[in-house]
Order: sequence, then structure tokens, then C-alpha cells
Amino acid sequence: MHTPRRHLPPRSARAKELNELAAVRTSRWLGNVLAWTGGSLGAFAVYVLVIGYRHSRALPNVPRPTIGPSFSEATTSALGAVLVGLCFSFFALVLVGLALVHSNRRLHTLAFASPVLVFAVLLFAPQLLRY
Repeated sequence: MHTPRRHLPPRSARAKELNELAAVRTSRWLGNVLAWTGGSLGAFAVYVLVIGYRHSRALPNVPRPTIGPSFSEATTSALGAVLVGLCFSFFALVLVGLALVHSNRRLHTLAFASPVLVFAVLLFAPQLLRY
């Protein structure tokens, strides 16, 4: 049977304070988990881009006229690595953005987005991947 709220005893100030502390602790924990997960996904995006690019350099660069838009195997591999890396980096940015909502130390949390910045630099400066 449902008991109306007006018949419950009033909560003490100490109980309210403990609930607020628990909410802050949970929010900080959630912010840390989201930041670390976002940073890991960003690092994985960089890994996918580097491995995909290196793999594409080992494939033949001959067009395939009977398959799709006739891209070569090397181009298809590189474009696939970029596409998968972009997806991972987008989700990493979303997770770090959600972590910023729960964080008090904004700059520290924003540092977890640095792998996504590395991904962007490698994406727009592919000559760095050759070494």
C-alpha cells in the first residue's frame, strides 16, 4: 500500500547532508570514468589511424575497376581507417564533454581529449605518419 509523503517523518538535516555528499561523490566518480573512457577511445582512434595507414602502404595501389568506385586497396584501407578513427574520436569527444559536466577540475578533464587532438593533427598532416 502506498504511504503518502505527508505521513512520513521529516528527514533530518544530517541525512540530507549525507545524501548531498553521496551525490557529489557519485558525480565525481562518473566524471572520472567518462574522462578515462573518452581518453582511451581517443588513443584507440589514433592507433586505428596509424595502423590503417601503415597497412595501406603495404597494399597495392592498383585501381579495382570491377569493385565499387574503383578505389585501390590501399585507398580503401586508408579511408576505412580514417572513417573508423573519426567515429571513435567523435565518441571520445562526447564522453569527455559529458565528463566536463560532472567535473570540478575542468582543465584536468579536458586533458583527456588530447588524444583526439593528436588524431586531428595526424588526419590533416599525414606526412607525420610516414616515420
